[in-house]
Amino acid sequence: MPKYKLRDREDLASLLAKDPLLAKDLALLKALRRLAAAAGKTNADGDLAYYEIQLAIENLRHRFLREDRIRQAAKAMASAPPPSSSPTSAPLVTIQRLVRIKAHELGIVDRRSKTRHAAWRATLKRDFPLDEAKREVRQNTDQTPVEKRAVEIVRGAQRKAKKNFVEKEAVRLADAVLADWPPPAGLRGRPTGRGTIVVDPETKDLKLSAREIIEAVLPIIEGLAGPNSSSAPDSAMIAAVVAVVRAATTEAKPKDKKIKAAGTAARKKLNAERAAEIVRELQRRRPIR
Repeated sequence: MPKYKLRDREDLASLLAKDPLLAKDLALLKALRRLAAAAGKTNADGDLAYYEIQLAIENLRHRFLREDRIRQAAKAMASAPPPSSSPTSAPLVTIQRLVRIKAHELGIVDRRSKTRHAAWRATLKRDFPLDEAKREVRQNTDQTPVEKRAVEIVRGAQRKAKKNFVEKEAVRLADAVLADWPPPAGLRGRPTGRGTIVVDPETKDLKLSAREIIEAVLPIIEGLAGPNSSSAPDSAMIAAVVAVVRAATTEAKPKDKKIKAAGTAARKKLNAERAAEIVRELQRRRPIR
């Protein structure tokens, strides 16, 4: 449904009637005006509802496309394993440095520096100097037995059943390092909405189902119908609902007849009975105020 604005007080129905491609929009406008007349309102109210329906459907398409982009980006992030997502894949010098920092915090190396800031300051230049030529941090070979064993445990070594002093301190040190290790990045839930996106090849618009269209525009049509709205198949409100669906959907070009496979059925156009059934179902799902 294209967006048009009235110019020089030109009637909206006359404007839509000028373009043969807007026959479905003209039918929608007439249905909305009949609904407004049945509710004791004017044509201007029906024209306003027409524009509001256009915006609602356009916003619905944008929301589905936005959710699909978010879903595709999250899927790509989940499929690409993050670097150093586990201690076993992290560089050795990184594990050694984290173990030395945690040893300072726990007082295993230097009992005078138990804060995180002091631990980082103690290990930054003294224990792990920077190799200016290779532009990398040098590995520290001056490690205590407790630190060496803690590095092995962090990198996946089996813990000993019989624990002496070195094993006990190494386990405590390794557990402290693993407790601060960031969890692996993964897909945290998924956006709600469609699972698949289908775009019309001719109009390049997102194809919407009848239920999605009705759910988006039903509050607008109910507001136009007023308190005496009816969900009967022969009511003016259901006629407006059917007109909205037909105006918002694109009909496929006729194709050559082919033999249908077993279990398949042709898609039927939305009729008043099916539209009334969807409307009643959506109304039942609303929370009771």
